[in-house]
Amino acid sequence: SVGCAVACRLIAEHLTLLDKGEAYLAGLQRHIGKVVMLNRNKELYREVVQIVERGGGDLRDVERGLFAYSHEMVGAALLDYWNYPKRIVEATMHHHDFDKLRDEDHQTYLLSAVICLGSDFCRYFGIGYNDRQVIDLALSRGAVALGANPVVIEELKEKFYPEFVKERSLFLS
Repeated sequence: SVGCAVACRLIAEHLTLLDKGEAYLAGLQRHIGKVVMLNRNKELYREVVQIVERGGGDLRDVERGLFAYSHEMVGAALLDYWNYPKRIVEATMHHHDFDKLRDEDHQTYLLSAVICLGSDFCRYFGIGYNDRQVIDLALSRGAVALGANPVVIEELKEKFYPEFVKERSLFLS
């Protein structure tokens, strides 16, 4: 979560006019639903992870099959309950499927694309869950949605990891 938050802050600052603090918070909270689901039923969520790791399906589909809801639904509901800004709630709900927001709510679309690219930065650097896919960040869904210049993506890659290490230290100290 910290890695995605740091990436989202950098991405928002360099590729959008979005508030970088809002982007940081959205990146930090994007998977809060997973935490709730894991705490609700550890064994069942471990089964979700095992099925996904064995190639038995997409995470959200497996979550819905075993829990009847996905981590985005749970996370968005919790953030709404906590009175988070509507844009963060909606971005949490749609960070995997943000394309439909393009015409509905462009700012939330952009924030969701930032979260998507932030998640890809973490995957690229092997932070958190790693599905071992090789990622071309400049061609990722989030980068394409943001119209990101590949040169800027390279610059962000250079800035990201040192900032992540520094930020992680703050959370762990």
